[in-house]
Amino acid sequence: MKTTINYNRDETLKLCRQIIRFARIGDYGNTASCLNQFLVQLQNFFTKCNISRDNLSKITYSLETLMAMQEMKNWVAFADILEYELLALLESAD
Repeated sequence: MKTTINYNRDETLKLCRQIIRFARIGDYGNTASCLNQFLVQLQNFFTKCNISRDNLSKITYSLETLMAMQEMKNWVAFADILEYELLALLESAD
């Protein structure tokens, strides 16, 4: 049976903030777990929100950088990208 996650903009943004907090305090297990949930919710976010082509390009670049920082285990940069780039772009989406 396939599990679907209902889209809720506020919950998606809240989850992003939780990931930022977990990464900043060094709770990498919860960071990774919440990140998996966030990426699924983000797919729904993209289908439900109106995002300009320019912002979509910026979001894509932020996600690529985010994954690179995770691979390098640079959790401070990881949290910074989420907080100052990705979260800001998601909050500005309609």
